[in-house]
Amino acid sequence: MPVRPPKTLAPKNTLPQDLLTAALEHEVLAEKAATYSRLVTKLEKALAQYRADETEDALNRAGQALWYVMIQRDLCGFRRHDLFCKELNVPDAVRSRMGMVRSR
Repeated sequence: MPVRPPKTLAPKNTLPQDLLTAALEHEVLAEKAATYSRLVTKLEKALAQYRADETEDALNRAGQALWYVMIQRDLCGFRRHDLFCKELNVPDAVRSRMGMVRSR
């Protein structure tokens, strides 16, 4: 049974099909980068608030912010989430709350 590599690893055509496609791809990449930057800034603020308060609400907000950043990192093609968390010094408690939604 032959195995093909994922499309993301396949060689890319260096010439765009047309200028409109190239412009659209450029715009999409710029929007992904801008969104990633905004989400990381929100995460840093949420982590700072959690470190200052260490309340349940601050922990939930930091976990949710981390979840949003991880989703955007996947969309941008970044895969080493462990290194990212280590660089930002994300506490294990926040990592364990990532993606969880607490009902009141």
